[in-house]
Amino acid sequence: MLSRGDSSRINDKSKKRQLTRQKKLEIVEAFEIYNYNKSSTIDAEDMMRAMRTLGFDMTKEEIDEMIIKMDTNNNGIIEFHEFEDLVTIKIGERDIKEKLKKAFNFIDKDKMKKIRATDVEVYAEMLWHNFNFTIEEISQMIVEAPKINGVLDVNDFISLMNKIEFRY
Repeated sequence: MLSRGDSSRINDKSKKRQLTRQKKLEIVEAFEIYNYNKSSTIDAEDMMRAMRTLGFDMTKEEIDEMIIKMDTNNNGIIEFHEFEDLVTIKIGERDIKEKLKKAFNFIDKDKMKKIRATDVEVYAEMLWHNFNFTIEEISQMIVEAPKINGVLDVNDFISLMNKIEFRY
């Protein structure tokens, strides 16, 4: 069971992700729209609205779970720095999913929306050069891909990458 402010489950690599200046401004603007009393805090309901403003459709349960993870001072509300950390993680998750979809489409030469596990090995070097996968990630892909029988669709490919803890 996670206790409030237990950020140990948060991927430090994604938390440290560098955002563009434009993305940072969008985060500030989304927070400020719902920071009605200018207290530099928002509650769960306002956080849900702010996340939707940024393009993240999250349920109340997901928001509550995020507050538990991110509320470092255990006061039940989110300060700007906590909100910024959360959004940075969510942007990283969305960006990596898009990157993986592009990598999948790159491998899917015949556009059948399926790839064979052996295709991952065949295109490994191209993935490394074109999508900045590390050598370790490519090696893990080559080891894990054959464990999947037959073919992979894009969701299988993303699951495979999550299994090998793809770094972003």
